[in-house]
Amino acid sequence: MRISKITLIVVLFANIAAGQNKREFVAPNRDVRAYVVGLKHRKANSESQIKIVDQGGKVLFDTSFASMDGEHGLVVVNASWTPNSQFFVFSTSSSGGHQPWHSPTFFYSTKAKKLFYLDDLIGVITTSDFVLSGEDSLYTVGMRKDDLDEEDLAVSLSSIIHRK
Repeated sequence: MRISKITLIVVLFANIAAGQNKREFVAPNRDVRAYVVGLKHRKANSESQIKIVDQGGKVLFDTSFASMDGEHGLVVVNASWTPNSQFFVFSTSSSGGHQPWHSPTFFYSTKAKKLFYLDDLIGVITTSDFVLSGEDSLYTVGMRKDDLDEEDLAVSLSSIIHRK
């Protein structure tokens, strides 16, 4: 009986420690959820892994932004689902502090079952802050693709993936 209590305590503390480095984001329709897991490296802060699962726990998407040295990966800074639950949007920063002016921003489409890189679609994103509104509208700051001037950017995520 004593061994099982010790085992229970060890498992409990392991789960608490693991949970401190894992964030859960439930879609508004509650059909899917995203997990942002911090992957510790001995030299650096947590680089991130993204995992998206359905209600039954089936993994729909899983990717890691970890690097071999812990200094060339990405760390998720902000993350959120769009109000229509079709897109999981997240901004990142470099784990090694490279290009501090750049915040690579991505979104996962539940319909396309694909990850998109916002820089490729609308221009280089320069802030980790973004606002989601309407069904799937994203507002952020970045550099226009044509002249690299910084400006406020607004885009419907569904419209830009259909253009691609």
